[in-house]
Amino acid sequence: MGILDKLTGKEPKTGTEPVTETFGSVDITGLFDPNVRDEKDFRNINASPLLQEAIADYQDPGNVEKRESFIFDSEMKMMSDFYLPYYWAATYNFDKDNTEEAKKILLEGIKNCKVKSVLCRRLGEFYFLKGDVKDALYWFFTAVMADTGYTDYHSYSYLAYIYEAYGMIKESEWSLRRARGIIYKLLMQPAEYSEDKKNKIIDIAEKNKSDEMARKLEDFYQYSRPRLKNL
Repeated sequence: MGILDKLTGKEPKTGTEPVTETFGSVDITGLFDPNVRDEKDFRNINASPLLQEAIADYQDPGNVEKRESFIFDSEMKMMSDFYLPYYWAATYNFDKDNTEEAKKILLEGIKNCKVKSVLCRRLGEFYFLKGDVKDALYWFFTAVMADTGYTDYHSYSYLAYIYEAYGMIKESEWSLRRARGIIYKLLMQPAEYSEDKKNKIIDIAEKNKSDEMARKLEDFYQYSRPRLKNL
């Protein structure tokens, strides 16, 4: 039984025991919830102009009353399978130190929404900021494995610095590379060459192939790779 089942009060069937899952020498039993997976959802913040405005207002440093919770709550009811209202309703409650209510909202969102990974990560953040690293790791791991679209880099960023705190440098660098890769995908990929331009470059290169050019390319790669800093 996963932590999601425990927190939502779902009891296992009588006589059943947790299944132990191992891969080689790695035991992943209880490491994350493998049943939590994102589904495709093309909605974004533009899905609701009212929600979009409420989120912007909530983040305004000059807004001290923070009355947007009413909108977050109503949007959860209107779009019960859309993750953003749950995210911000939980954030509002956490900011008001209503931590248990924030967790409850996120768990409901994880159960109902198509995109679950972002809510898992947010739940991990809440646990972590309260000093509960064990449960935070569970939800960060679950978020990473649930993110089928590779769109949320925050879990990797948290894990990178947690790994660093444990002196696990190789693991930290791996996690940070994953975070940067997702950031690149989200922000920089549109700046890449168009498919037509890419195909034109490949076409010219293929028409002018030679063993000499192949050696030059390989020699440059072997020489430059260890001398240039990782990006």
